[in-house]
Amino acid sequence: MGNTARVIVVAEHEEDLDHLIAVSQSRLAQLEARWSRFITSSEVSQLNTTLRSTWTQVSDDTALLLHYLVEAFHATNGAFNPFLLPALIDAGYSHSLSGNNAVAVSLPSHSTWHATASDLELQQTTSGWQARLLNGATVDPGGIGKGLAADIVAEQLMSLHAHGVSISVGGDLRCMGTPGDAEVWPVDIEDSEDPSHIAASVVIPSGGVATSSTHAKRWHAGSDVRHHVINPTSGKPIAQNEPDALHTVSVVASTAAWAEVFATAVLVSGAKAGTELITSFHLASRATRTDGSSVESTSWAQYASTTLV
Repeated sequence: MGNTARVIVVAEHEEDLDHLIAVSQSRLAQLEARWSRFITSSEVSQLNTTLRSTWTQVSDDTALLLHYLVEAFHATNGAFNPFLLPALIDAGYSHSLSGNNAVAVSLPSHSTWHATASDLELQQTTSGWQARLLNGATVDPGGIGKGLAADIVAEQLMSLHAHGVSISVGGDLRCMGTPGDAEVWPVDIEDSEDPSHIAASVVIPSGGVATSSTHAKRWHAGSDVRHHVINPTSGKPIAQNEPDALHTVSVVASTAAWAEVFATAVLVSGAKAGTELITSFHLASRATRTDGSSVESTSWAQYASTTLV
């Protein structure tokens, strides 16, 4: 995952806050250790590098993550595709672009980005969950790992009697309960090209907000500038010179994980198809085309408090 997190907790007693914050830090670190593709000992890395067709023991957390990956692939007809890791590495994203983790990812030689959800199998046994990858498949938790981590920790803190929680992991935000002095949570969405500016503001009673952008992670390959959003059809970073191309998408959904899934799916699909996808699931989105113009779903207005152009 390799991202920073911001945790806001509202509790009845001030002495409860230190405990709740400590729980969130510990839990986020645990999920990072289990899910990061940049940590060779993580369960995701072990799953990606184990012998094909061999069942690998995974924790309940990782089983939940894998379930989400499959469901997200099917829900978006493959627009959100967590099986593109070999293509991502080929494009140059082989090591973390944030923090001090420079460990390069090494995959088996037969790994392929053409794998689909049918190449990931998950089963529960008397000793716990097991998973295996078939036909050269690998998995990359990508953004959904950030969103799901925010969801898991927010729900845990609420179960420990927090009155309200707002958790952002790498920009994927989950809000639950109340912020204490209001009934809804105000959320500012940064401009992907200039994080010092706010592109839009929304208010949500409870739920998730996520933004996916081709500006989030970029690197140079010779004279070319590349980004981390891969076209599942071509295996290359999505083109930015097409009329319907987008560079940033923000989505409001019931959870941070689903907000991230659909933000990425819309970014990959383009303005027209992406907005149709959002509408079919009754979600809200705001997208920015590569020419700077924006397009909002019909339901965005119910969350928007201020939009700056």
